[in-house]
Amino acid sequence: KKRLEEAGYKSGEQIEEDKLEILARLVGLNITDGHLCYRENHKSYECSFSVGEQKDVDELKYDIKKLGFGIANSRICKNNFKNNIEKRDVVYNTLEVSKFGAFPCLLNLLGAFCGKKTTQKRKIPEWIMNGSNRVKREFINGFISGDGCKISINKRLLAETGDIGQATTPECLNDTKIYMSDISSLLKELNIECKSGNYDKINQ
Repeated sequence: KKRLEEAGYKSGEQIEEDKLEILARLVGLNITDGHLCYRENHKSYECSFSVGEQKDVDELKYDIKKLGFGIANSRICKNNFKNNIEKRDVVYNTLEVSKFGAFPCLLNLLGAFCGKKTTQKRKIPEWIMNGSNRVKREFINGFISGDGCKISINKRLLAETGDIGQATTPECLNDTKIYMSDISSLLKELNIECKSGNYDKINQ
């Protein structure tokens, strides 16, 4: 609480609009390419974001600093995957931006998903659902930026993106449907055409 107040976030006080927009974008990115957790042994929150380019790292670090939380850490991560179709190992490099302490604590207080996402009942925070169009736009910006989403131009010269999926468990399926329906509603409010559905996939 003390560190949050030192960064300018006092209980009961409204957060400035420009900072709300940044926070909405980071909450959106947390959903798709981020991780937030509480370390019991350190009694502290920590978060990280995985991005693909150095400019993404620079923008993230700039945003976190602008919010009043100082310089975030960054590093290159190498992940090994087994391509079962081509029968070969694949090395996938990503860039990670991480921060401990007050910043991830604020994200948690604002409704970012903490812990393993697929096994929890997810819900978009009300301050985003009821926020200004700029706040909603920045949330969608962060959400679509993650999960390797690729935007392309179709034959009608309209921007489009592929399917954006969110895995879940049978116990959380109905809540996840409502949550994805809210994502769809936000997109439509911003005049972005979309349609939603669900499919079953069993991992062997």
